[in-house]
Amino acid sequence: MRKKIGYARVSLNQNETRQIEDLKKAGVEEIYIEKSLGKNFIGRDCWNKLLIDCTEGDTIVITELNRLGRNKLEIKESFELIQKKGINLEVLNMPLFNAGISAPLISNLICPIVLELLDYMANEEKKTILKRQKEAYESLPRDEKGRIVSKKNNKPVGRENAFDNMTTKQRKTIDLWIEKRITTDECIKITKFSRSTIFRIKKILKNENS
Repeated sequence: MRKKIGYARVSLNQNETRQIEDLKKAGVEEIYIEKSLGKNFIGRDCWNKLLIDCTEGDTIVITELNRLGRNKLEIKESFELIQKKGINLEVLNMPLFNAGISAPLISNLICPIVLELLDYMANEEKKTILKRQKEAYESLPRDEKGRIVSKKNNKPVGRENAFDNMTTKQRKTIDLWIEKRITTDECIKITKFSRSTIFRIKKILKNENS
């Protein structure tokens, strides 16, 4: 027998009452309630249990499409998974989307469009996030050498730059190594730099002199 099951998702500090009331009005037989602090949709026990309990032909009812995930990509992946299992999806605030439940032909027309739209939205959302991250990174304060500086103590963030902090002895040793007057192992031993560090310094010096 085909079932109509509700799914409500809220954060721990939110109240699920409104979702439950709307789902009951929609005539669901059972409601799965998910409460989580996680930022990702992956690993939600209640959602996974719902997918296991549902069989082909059953209908999952949600109040809004964003109940399927925290971002467009998660929503798209969840929607695709439901489709593969042969489960219907009813979204209470999207009447046109629900037309496919009673009319498979309409469903075959609507679902590909929804997937394409979700895919486009997910890609655009990813581009926006990357753009904002880049803008935030570029806006960070830097010193005269271009290193990111902490706002708290006005000091460079992260590991010290070996090139900028070389001693006179280390610089002379690097020069001798570049001139092939000492071996790589000798250079490493004297400077106490790693192999990758001395080659990186060599590359910087080469670029400076070019």
